[in-house]
Amino acid sequence: MSLLIATGMRRGELWGMRGEHIDWERGLVLIEGKGMKRRWVAPGSRALQALSACRNGTGPVWLDRHGQPYSRDALYEIIRRLGQRAGVKTYIHKFRTTYANGFAEKTNGDWGSLQVILGHSKLETTLGYAAWGRAERALEQMRRYAG
Repeated sequence: MSLLIATGMRRGELWGMRGEHIDWERGLVLIEGKGMKRRWVAPGSRALQALSACRNGTGPVWLDRHGQPYSRDALYEIIRRLGQRAGVKTYIHKFRTTYANGFAEKTNGDWGSLQVILGHSKLETTLGYAAWGRAERALEQMRRYAG
């Protein structure tokens, strides 16, 4: 979950992670996105520390207790159950949306950088996350105003 919230990666990108795509020295992860497009993400020390528990050299990162790679659905189910245990309804794309809005807020809307980080080929796709963020902030302001 730390990796999802720190990178905004897609479900398939998470599932497709391989040990040889993690540059531990530079603190980067090579992501294979839609259309086999590749990009680097910098998840930060906290997420990398959590990821180090899965450190296995090369091959798929997410292995079950028998050393077999998890299926996409199994990995998704693990995330859903963790959210359920925490008392929140969650799914992988929710982490992506949360990341995008947090990044935009902290960078005063650096949409170009966010576009690269999220792996969008069109800026319009990235800006779609802005509309959701504005609506959430407007509701929060409305709650604050209403008392």
